[in-house]
Amino acid sequence: MSHPSLVGSILERKPIARPTAPSAPTTRTGFPAVKHRSQSAFARARGSGLQKREQQVPVVQSSSTPRPKDVFQSDATDDWRAQVEEENRRRVEAMTEDEREEERAEVLEKFGPGIADVLRKARAAREAKQRTGGEKVRVDPPSSSSPPRPGGEVEEVGSRSPSPESAVRPRVFPPPSSPPTSTSSTRPPSRADRKIRFADITPDDIHVYPSAPPSPRRRALALPSPSDDDGPTISIGRWKPPVVGRTDFAVPPPEAGKGQPSEQLGDLEEGTPEDIRRRFFPTAPANDPSLQWMQGDSEPDEEATPTVRFDLNGTPISAKRAASLPTHLGLHHHAEGSHAGYTLEDIFLLSRSTVPAQRATMLGVLAKIAHRLARTSTDSKKAIPELAGQEVALRKRMLAAGLEALSERASVGARAVELLWECTAQWDEDVLGLEGVELADLDKGDALSSLPLDYLGQQISTAIEVGELPKESLCQLLAVLHRLAQHSNANAAVIISTKGLVANVLQHFLLTPIPPTQDGPRPNPLALKFMRILVQSSRDNATALIDPADSLLRFIITVPSASPFPISQATQLLAETLNLYADLASYGLYSHVTTTAQEYFMQLSRYIRSPQCRNTQLRSAWLRALEAWLVCARDPHRTTPSHDILWSQVVGWGWIEDMLEVRKHLDDMDGEAGSHLFSAIAAFLEGAKVNGAKGGEEERAMVITAMKDGFADGRERRIVGNALRSGQEILGELGAGMRQ
Repeated sequence: MSHPSLVGSILERKPIARPTAPSAPTTRTGFPAVKHRSQSAFARARGSGLQKREQQVPVVQSSSTPRPKDVFQSDATDDWRAQVEEENRRRVEAMTEDEREEERAEVLEKFGPGIADVLRKARAAREAKQRTGGEKVRVDPPSSSSPPRPGGEVEEVGSRSPSPESAVRPRVFPPPSSPPTSTSSTRPPSRADRKIRFADITPDDIHVYPSAPPSPRRRALALPSPSDDDGPTISIGRWKPPVVGRTDFAVPPPEAGKGQPSEQLGDLEEGTPEDIRRRFFPTAPANDPSLQWMQGDSEPDEEATPTVRFDLNGTPISAKRAASLPTHLGLHHHAEGSHAGYTLEDIFLLSRSTVPAQRATMLGVLAKIAHRLARTSTDSKKAIPELAGQEVALRKRMLAAGLEALSERASVGARAVELLWECTAQWDEDVLGLEGVELADLDKGDALSSLPLDYLGQQISTAIEVGELPKESLCQLLAVLHRLAQHSNANAAVIISTKGLVANVLQHFLLTPIPPTQDGPRPNPLALKFMRILVQSSRDNATALIDPADSLLRFIITVPSASPFPISQATQLLAETLNLYADLASYGLYSHVTTTAQEYFMQLSRYIRSPQCRNTQLRSAWLRALEAWLVCARDPHRTTPSHDILWSQVVGWGWIEDMLEVRKHLDDMDGEAGSHLFSAIAAFLEGAKVNGAKGGEEERAMVITAMKDGFADGRERRIVGNALRSGQEILGELGAGMRQ
């Protein structure tokens, strides 16, 4: 059985062209080149065109320039647009259908579906212009041997035969600033003849609508003319165009100003603003705002509202002298106007300057002015009559300026401390010695009461703890604290509650090294007075200061004659320490010190009863402390803790004998020591009446025997008489002041 053939007949076709063997492009590496699919077909075609460029520099051969066959043919060949179109056409023909679709989709995605119509219309308009236009074309120079025209001049030839005049004087075009392929600097032919023109405004083109009020946040826009539907309008007048046109700043022709500048400049004084304007800015108008810097000060010679001015020492300057002082004194640099000196507003403004030296100087000037201002009503030589009645307001402003700069370092902080010191401690220096009285009633206008004491106390505590300020400034801070504590008991409570303030004062001003060095710190008696005021303000404050009182025994254990400090300073420290112990004993506190330091107090008693002690303040302090301790010993159940001191101890120490012996060293005019002596003896007799045998008959008899002759016709009588006369004089002065 025969099977059908699987392979049919083979028929050969006649080839149309001779087949060629496929050949792969050779590379330098021997491997096929990598094809990057990330690039578009257009980018790949452009890259292939760059690879086909010749790598060798062509040989330049001399040849004659052919004459243009046709003007229009030469223009079409040289036109950059035609070159670009031809190049694009060739690239599109070289693309496959897929590449064309890809590029078409990319163009539509980038420019939108209407880009085809836009390009078609632009091409139609361009072809129509080429058909109808073409009056001006550019031709190459006739030969390379002819010299080029300067600036790249090109002759303009019309489509018709040029006239003899146009052939002689060709029109010149400026040279292109960039190659023809640059589209950014090429202006399209359709916009070559466009110019900017402004419409002429007539009076009827400007209207104001009362229903639209002006707003500072809206720009003023030109509104359209009112229509019939807008209703009635209000006319504010007709607009008049300016006489000078837009060519105000144009350069005048040379013929118009020929010979005029020399004649005009000859009439002006050299160096004046008008002379400078005509010489260097002849085209600028006379009132040009950009030349305002040349104008001088137009202020009058005398101020409309004269105010007092000060120099850098805080001394007032009269108005006549302020106008004649030279500028090298440094009184014109920052002051307003041409007058010398600084007004108060200038000084307050410059006291907040960011320049430390300038700020420190002005704070120092404020301190000197405050010193004079505080004495306006008492001292005519230091007074400032022009500021009479403004003391309270200016004091508050000065306190605020000093408080603001208190946290600064170096000279600014030191001048701020000085200003605070002048406005607090030195403002009422006559009342600094008063004790046991609140001075809040003397604060006119509540200048001190308005101070933020919490913030001020913390700043002072930090400044004392750091210790960067000079010694004088630190002592001034202590005086400020002393005056604020005197102001009211509430201020004293705030000072006690300020963290670390009292401890820093105690450490820096009292607990100094012993023996002191030559340039080292010394104890300050004002710190003891400050602590005494805190103790006198309330029992709670006194209780808070019991522990620091132990460290003050360093001033008790050594008499002034054997102290490492000067005698005057040692005496004052000892007296203030005894007064502090007396203030604590007035609350029944810390009286046990007489027992713990019995040996040192007996040594001190011997020194006070000796001729070496000539200081009445020390005797007064010793007698005052004895009086307070005698009161505590009278009723030991009232002390804290109870039985802190006993009457038997007082009798055993022989205090009454010491007091009777001290009276022999008193002076007739020493009324303060005499009063404390009489008070201490009276306290002893009262205690003996309660705790002594038979109601203290023996003690009273001893005192009467010792002082009877003195009260009859002796020292005691003279002391009492002087005290009465002094009291009468003081009452007379007070009465005279009240009548006035």
